[in-house]
Amino acid sequence: MGESGRVGAGQLRFDGTTQSGFEVEASYPSARRVAPVSITGETAAFDPEILITFSKAAKVVGLLATPVVHHNGLSPALVSWLAAGALPGCEAFGVAMPMRVQGDFKELPDVAWFTGAAAYRATPEDQFRAETERLKAKA
Repeated sequence: MGESGRVGAGQLRFDGTTQSGFEVEASYPSARRVAPVSITGETAAFDPEILITFSKAAKVVGLLATPVVHHNGLSPALVSWLAAGALPGCEAFGVAMPMRVQGDFKELPDVAWFTGAAAYRATPEDQFRAETERLKAKA
């Protein structure tokens, strides 16, 4: 169930006050239910325009910042867009919803014509094995 009415897409707490911005008349889920408390690290795709919004928010408070997505698979992801201590007394974070990639873009692009080898998805276990084999070969 969502909350209706004017909902701030961004909030900033500074010197004991909370400022909201980018208000849009719509229905949204409860922000406290959307903000994740555990992060899996599983990567996902995000709309770049959403991430640009976080950079713009930092610029509004006078800082240049690159948002960092703390990936959480297909669940909401936390976004760090204002470094801790950047503005004394200010705490901020964001939440971004991942895109559900479907159709033609689910597959990796054909890069073999350029690199000479096809791209493939490597799991952490594959990377660990490859690094182990590389170290063994050096010894």
